[in-house]
Amino acid sequence: MTCLRRGKGSDFVGFNALRLEGRLLRFDGEYRWYLFRFCPLRDETGNIVNWYGTNTDIEDRKRADAALKRSEAFLAEGQHLSRTGSFSWHLATDEITWSEELYRIFEFDPGVPVTLELIGTRVHAEDIPLVDDMIDRARGAGSDFEFEHQLQMLDHSVKYLHMVAHGTRDQDGQLEYTGAVQDVTQRRSSEEALGKARSELAHVARVTSLGVLTASIAHEVNQPLSGIITNASTCLRMLAADPPNVDCCNIPWVLKNSFKGISPTKSRSQAIECSFAVDAEMHGSYCFGSFFNSHSPLH
Repeated sequence: MTCLRRGKGSDFVGFNALRLEGRLLRFDGEYRWYLFRFCPLRDETGNIVNWYGTNTDIEDRKRADAALKRSEAFLAEGQHLSRTGSFSWHLATDEITWSEELYRIFEFDPGVPVTLELIGTRVHAEDIPLVDDMIDRARGAGSDFEFEHQLQMLDHSVKYLHMVAHGTRDQDGQLEYTGAVQDVTQRRSSEEALGKARSELAHVARVTSLGVLTASIAHEVNQPLSGIITNASTCLRMLAADPPNVDCCNIPWVLKNSFKGISPTKSRSQAIECSFAVDAEMHGSYCFGSFFNSHSPLH
């Protein structure tokens, strides 16, 4: 207890008590915060005769307050960066408390009393039945819940929200939910863009596969036709010779052997080589000579 003698205390006549905070230099050379409380002692006429007061060391409290403010600032910044707001909902009174970030997500003025009716004005028309069903289940079950829904803003833009809530009961058994709401609009837009890109990629892959299949079919059809045309050209040159080489133009034999040795894995050049082999088997070097001397183009 410290007694402060202030004389008549004319400067503090109107005060019944004083409360001040300030720092004092302690005996060990450290400045610490103190809370000063003063009460005046008055005489019969109301004049202040003495001041009585106490000094309380509040350094630890000041540090705790500073740490709390710093933690709240970190939380607010983290919610802002992650677009996540927090809330509490006391079911017995329908009292709802929001964080500042949740006000920003719903685009309401900070400090406006939050009610279920007010929240309903932002819910997208398609999701109103979903939200109503969630509220009914939350009132009855008292268990945790998680769901997503859409908001319809005043500018007709749409937001997607993801909500997670945990239910607890106080000492009176009253149910209260504490939860978080995250704005996942950007994530949903990215997922839709990714799905569209995957669909287009799958379409391109199907078209490419069809083109490869078409080319493969054309290639497989072209192989035997090349053999037939080659042997037919050879026969025409033999018939045009003087005298005509009729024995060499055995048409059934030529058609049969045009496909000899041709498989799906052989190329067009292999088919032509096979035709050369047929000619050589039939007439020796004359057929090869007739083929190379011809000016007919290969197809």
